[in-house]
Amino acid sequence: MSEQPELWTCPHCGTQQDIAQLGFFAEIKCPKCGRNSFVHSMLANYKVESVLGIGGMSVVFQARDLVLGRPLAIKVLNDTYRDAPERIAGFENECAMMAKVRHENVVAVYSAGWARGQFFIAMELVDGRNLELIVAEHGALPALEAIEIIRQVAQGLRAAHEAGILHRDVKPGNVLISADGHAKVLDFGLSMDEKNDADEEEIIWATPYYVPPETLRREEETVRADIYALGMTLRNLLTGQASFPENPQTVADMLVSKKTLQPLRMAAPDLDPRLCKLVDSMTEFEPADRPANYDEVLNKVEEVQKALVEDTDPVLVQQKLRRRLYTAVGAATCIALGSAGALLVALLTPQDRVQEVISADSLQWPELQLMQDAEYQLRSGNAGEAGQVLEQLAGESTEPTVAAAAILLRTALDVLEGKATANGYKRFAEVTARRRDQVAPISANLFDQLVKLVAAMQQDAGAASELIQSLEYPLLQAAVRLLAADQYVHAGNPARAEELIASAAESLKATEAGALMPRVDEYRQAVPRRAARMQLERVKSLFREGRLEEAGNLLPDLLVQKLSHEEKTQINVMGEAAVIMQAIHEMLQKKNRNVSPGMAPVDLRTAAAGLGKTENVPNEFYCVALILSGDFEGAFRENPYAADEKSTEPFAIIMRDWKARLGM
Repeated sequence: MSEQPELWTCPHCGTQQDIAQLGFFAEIKCPKCGRNSFVHSMLANYKVESVLGIGGMSVVFQARDLVLGRPLAIKVLNDTYRDAPERIAGFENECAMMAKVRHENVVAVYSAGWARGQFFIAMELVDGRNLELIVAEHGALPALEAIEIIRQVAQGLRAAHEAGILHRDVKPGNVLISADGHAKVLDFGLSMDEKNDADEEEIIWATPYYVPPETLRREEETVRADIYALGMTLRNLLTGQASFPENPQTVADMLVSKKTLQPLRMAAPDLDPRLCKLVDSMTEFEPADRPANYDEVLNKVEEVQKALVEDTDPVLVQQKLRRRLYTAVGAATCIALGSAGALLVALLTPQDRVQEVISADSLQWPELQLMQDAEYQLRSGNAGEAGQVLEQLAGESTEPTVAAAAILLRTALDVLEGKATANGYKRFAEVTARRRDQVAPISANLFDQLVKLVAAMQQDAGAASELIQSLEYPLLQAAVRLLAADQYVHAGNPARAEELIASAAESLKATEAGALMPRVDEYRQAVPRRAARMQLERVKSLFREGRLEEAGNLLPDLLVQKLSHEEKTQINVMGEAAVIMQAIHEMLQKKNRNVSPGMAPVDLRTAAAGLGKTENVPNEFYCVALILSGDFEGAFRENPYAADEKSTEPFAIIMRDWKARLGM
């Protein structure tokens, strides 16, 4: 039986034609009027608008969610693999992997499903470019730009690893950089569950330059495999090179190239030696010689980063990165955004005085258009679109009061998404510093209020209360109340945060921006959990720093907060380890050994060497120090009694108990 016809009507002239034989998002030409159109552009409630990119196995489209009214990216298998069962299974696996991870440095998955006979993934749309394109166009990046990107990528990969996921295809092409320099990891198409999956594919799909040696040798892959690929990515950012000089074609030749990889110091003698040492440690040929986990990687990265910024202004680094990205994608971004989003006219002046502002050259006409559009987007609840335009208004070329207000609104939207406010305050200081003389006279009072308000919130959220009340504009009142609430969340005071969120909600209602209320409600519901997490991280930090008594005093209150069973178990184990560590310090000090709070595990083991009757004693101390640093895996790996599961030694019993409770 022939396929039933599917009639399509040209929107320009009304001519009908059969499109049943055409594939998804096919372009056709009307036989009568000659105009081109795209058909079969709907997947569930998503309308595909354009092609963003085409890869070896998939196609990514820009689309719009017609229910929620937000832009997003849709990923589908290309025509070659659309009907291949193994590729479909891999695609479904990618979706399952990505859905496990929720982190600001990982592209978020919104949903997935089947439509028009194919599986699709709907995910976050990032306004930016991938690192591979940036390096190809601009060459090697400055060291500070490169290491900041790698720091963010490592944070995203750590979140994936904590969810039990190996990425297995870390490379510049799988890292997106947004227009404000924010890095996001994507494409988990080759990922596998670290605990449950085994790689049985005959073909190695990963890019040869970045693939670790153990993958080429078909050996077991651990987190160190992704760390190798991350190190090679950093090497690419610093050198601009993405291939080996000898251009190996076989697996054997690739292994030789990787084993004889020239130290970065020799390949790029102008780079800082500490940076070269970091890259070389991450790209060691043997997995055991690389950092053991992402905490170790991030510690090393942040040490080098801190050293590099001693005589460099990090604000200038961010400016350069944004300028580099905007130069490359500015035109495309403007076209894509059009007039969508922005800031309220009322932030500066009543409506009847807008013309006065324009004539005073303090506010350019394009900014006014953005403001008008932002009012619509914010009142419609389209936080994503509003945020994009607020980003445009936050630049140094914008009138300072407008830029200051835009940054605070943008930062408040970030708070609703669960992101930190520190970068927002930093950008506020960057835009407002030394720009007081550029402020339009009619907005000088508001500008001064905003500057004082931010200074007060950074020092003491309570001191900002009166200043918040003095603001005349309800939308700004709502924004700064959310920012102050976030400060209380960080301080572990969810009750006060709840009060401010409630008052922010009332301010939003006054602006007729009630469509944002679902986001405010989501944030309110997450506050107890977020406050508990902040306290948890604070206590863990105190343990790492050796401030054991201070951390112990906070434990009783922390353990009644909204933490998971796993988190409470971890912190309990660290508390028990702290008691042992205090006894260790007392014993070492009595023996005149050089010990101090926060001593690194390896240094503590050195200080303890020779004290015991057996070689186990310094290793026992080392294990306790690793527990307090949060490296549970390392502690159990170094346990001197690991091979003797029936040992009756007190420390062996303790370690078995901890291991069982932690489920390791």
